[in-house]
Amino acid sequence: MKNHAFMGITLTLKNLFGLPPMIPPEGRTRSYYHHFIRLSYVLPDLGMITKPCLNIVDAHRAVASWRRTACDQGLVYREEQKRLLDEYRGDFIYLQDGSVVWNGPEPTNLGSRRKLSGDKKDSALWLKYVDPEEREGERFEVYEEFQRLAS
Repeated sequence: MKNHAFMGITLTLKNLFGLPPMIPPEGRTRSYYHHFIRLSYVLPDLGMITKPCLNIVDAHRAVASWRRTACDQGLVYREEQKRLLDEYRGDFIYLQDGSVVWNGPEPTNLGSRRKLSGDKKDSALWLKYVDPEEREGERFEVYEEFQRLAS
């Protein structure tokens, strides 16, 4: 049982994480669904489909910082979308503190996010597929709403 940023706690729903398709072009890598915002949509859907038994655990304190900084990065992406499309079209990017800290076509075997985050352990890494058509339908209003509620 684990906790994850926007989920607070994931209970045993995280055990269902292997169910979504992971094969491109329609599927995404595990790390893509593991994103702070997306996970909070994927896991409840999986739970509603499979109806598992749940156990409750407590969340960690670092979650608040990850939530806030994940929202920050989502809004940075929205504001910088044209520039990011010009530079990273068709790649995945990790944003942290307003900067692209990694980009490439396949983040599956990237390794530890703890290493990628460097000295910024309290700052979220925000993974996004840079798609000019925005087929994913990223819900930027969720980031704004969280920031509004947190202030």
